[in-house]
Amino acid sequence: MCKPPAASRVWVAEGERWEEGGFRRGWVAVEAGRIVDAGRGAAPRAADARGVLMPSLVNAHTHVADRLARGRIPEGISLAAAVEPPHGLKYRLLREAGEEALRASIRAACSEARAAGTRVLYDFREGGVAGTRALREGAAGTGVEPVVLAAPAHGEMPAPGEAEALLALADGFGLSAVRDVTPSFAREHAARARAAGARFAVHWSEGVHEPLDHALDLAPDFLVHAVQATPDDVARIAEARVPIVTCPRSNLRLVRALPDLRAWLDAGIDVCIGSDNAMLQTVSVLDELRFARERLPDVRPEELVAMAVDAPRRRLAPPGAMRAWEPGEPADLVVLEGSGDPWSVVFGGAPRVVHPPAA
Repeated sequence: MCKPPAASRVWVAEGERWEEGGFRRGWVAVEAGRIVDAGRGAAPRAADARGVLMPSLVNAHTHVADRLARGRIPEGISLAAAVEPPHGLKYRLLREAGEEALRASIRAACSEARAAGTRVLYDFREGGVAGTRALREGAAGTGVEPVVLAAPAHGEMPAPGEAEALLALADGFGLSAVRDVTPSFAREHAARARAAGARFAVHWSEGVHEPLDHALDLAPDFLVHAVQATPDDVARIAEARVPIVTCPRSNLRLVRALPDLRAWLDAGIDVCIGSDNAMLQTVSVLDELRFARERLPDVRPEELVAMAVDAPRRRLAPPGAMRAWEPGEPADLVVLEGSGDPWSVVFGGAPRVVHPPAA
């Protein structure tokens, strides 16, 4: 005689809970991967986890395969020497790596991101179909869901049918920079992505200023970096309602400059945050937030948290994301274990990250 399935257990977390704009005391109950109850104040029963409750952090820009090159990038290297295709150091190291080493690197980076509270990351994946497949395989089982923005294996000379094959595997296209490809290549891939209902994004004005028209004409879902943006650029990006993803740690290391996040926020731009190349630093949004808090003191702590939680949910629509602390929502949340001031937990150290039980 078959036994009936065991009833799933309700898991409860309690503490300072992020609600858009700030923290409030609250609790949440989770069963089978969904929120079944939530409220303000103290939980109705003993909690399984206590600390700072947050929707899972979104890492809006990564290159997770680069993890295999961590520790092999010289200090003081230029942006071009490090990452410019096709001969930058990272590209040489990626080409030298075997398939298993590449998947292991991706697996390690995704596990690192998950341990730091991220479920969804947006990855610019080089290497065409093979590179995209390696990312899917490497991320499997890590608890991280990559949104894959692929690039053809051969830059401006994609193989016949490669764009269609990529869109069948990836979530869209990601360009290293508009100036790295011909205008026709950029237009074609942007148009293909839009026709397929897929995503399209581009690095823009990281090390040198690039004409904004070349990027905005492609109608990207978002721009990455924008370190060299002028005040006029900022006004136009705000008017076009294009989000920007900022990566302060890599910007300071590779271009010796930091983005003017204060100007972007004051202009009304939706700013998201990413960790960029996994060869340079951890794939941790928490580490990125702490760095930005230290180096960009004119940005308020609640504005920084919003870059990792609210802005990506509002503008990037991460798959399976919890949008509110309400019954029926997916339990896309984490608990940063700690006591006292929630800001000190988020920005102060390296809290243990607790995830609710999987469905």
